[in-house]
Amino acid sequence: MLAAAVDALKSLGPNAAPAVPELTEVLRSSLQSSYLGDKFRAREVAVILGQIGPAARPAVPVLIEMLTNQDWVVGGDAARVFAKIGPETLPEVIKALEEVLKTDTSERPKVVLWALRGFGESAAPAVAAVTRALTHPNANVRHAAAETLGEIGPQALTAVLALSRALNDEAPHVRQAAARALKRIQGAPESRAGAWREVTSGPKRTCGGAPVAEEWPSRPRRSALVLLEVI
Repeated sequence: MLAAAVDALKSLGPNAAPAVPELTEVLRSSLQSSYLGDKFRAREVAVILGQIGPAARPAVPVLIEMLTNQDWVVGGDAARVFAKIGPETLPEVIKALEEVLKTDTSERPKVVLWALRGFGESAAPAVAAVTRALTHPNANVRHAAAETLGEIGPQALTAVLALSRALNDEAPHVRQAAARALKRIQGAPESRAGAWREVTSGPKRTCGGAPVAEEWPSRPRRSALVLLEVI
C-alpha cells in the first residue's frame, strides 16, 4: 500500500505538498533500514520531494542525512534535490560539506559537491569550502570540487590559484576539470593567452649552446598545455 501511495504522488509535482510530513517520515525510516528495497524507496521519495519544490523545505534535515549517508550511492540520489527545493537550502548543504571534509577521506564528499553544483552561480557562498576540497586525498572528490567551481563561474575567482595548482594533479580527470573550471571562471581569451605565454616563454634546455627538444613538458608548461586542450 505504501508503494502504491508513493507511485501515486510521483505525478502530482507541487500538488503533493500536503504529503511532505508523511514523505519525510517514509524517507527517514527507509534510510534507517538495511533492506535494499527501502534504499530504492528513499530514492523515489527524494525525487518526489524535489518535484514538490519549496514546500518540501521541512524535509531538508532528513535529506541532508541522506546526502551524507555512508553509502555515497544513496547520497547521490539526494544530491539533485536541494536546488529544486530552493536556495534557502544552500547553507545547510555548505555546512554538510564542511563537516564531511573534516574527517572523511573516502569519496563520500563528492556527492555533497554534486548538490552544490546544482545551484550553479548561486553556490558562490560555498567557494571557500569547495576550494578546500581540491586538496582532498580522493581524486574523485577533487574532480567534483573543480567541476563545482566551474559551475559557479566568475564568482569563484578566489579559487583560481588553487585550480591552477590542480592543473598538476596526478589524476588526469582532475587536471582536465581544473582547466575547464579556469576557462569558465576567467574566460577563454584570457586563459588561452596566459596559457600560451606560459608554454612559449621561459628558459629552454640547451646542450653546448644548442636548444634541446623536451620529450615531455615541464610541470608548469604541462599545466598550460592541459588548459589549452579544453579551450
